[in-house]
Amino acid sequence: MVRSGADSFCLDRQSGSFPIQVLTVEVGKRRPLGIGGGGLALLAFMPEAELPAVLARIEPQLKPYGGLTRAILQKLVAQARQRGYAAITNYAVAGVTSIGVPIRDRTGQVLGAVSVSAIASRMAEREAMVVRTMQREVEALQVVLQQPAPGRAPAG
Repeated sequence: MVRSGADSFCLDRQSGSFPIQVLTVEVGKRRPLGIGGGGLALLAFMPEAELPAVLARIEPQLKPYGGLTRAILQKLVAQARQRGYAAITNYAVAGVTSIGVPIRDRTGQVLGAVSVSAIASRMAEREAMVVRTMQREVEALQVVLQQPAPGRAPAG
């Protein structure tokens, strides 16, 4: 997921092998920031100064997402900042938990987010493992992203 104004935009989606597939968002689709694990990670880890304006802008669009409100979203943002990753259950899709981890550039700015979604009961049993795996993969991706492009001098 990447940010596009006050929306998240899905760049890619991969499906796991578990027989029950949770396909919460389609490639190329937009949703308000804060919806789903990736969208919540983008919202939670954006610059603090931008948060109030974005929340005001998306507030009218939240109700269809399981009765999500600005107050609930603010609580989820605070929890995500405390944990270092986003988690949201039953709002984007009933019965689904989604975990999101931000992808940062070398300055700490959020470039995008990855997320994993699963039926809530399955995620509850596996959340710690899913978070560790996602964080490890995002760290590896960030190392690659911070390398200079071939033929270009490193920034600095």
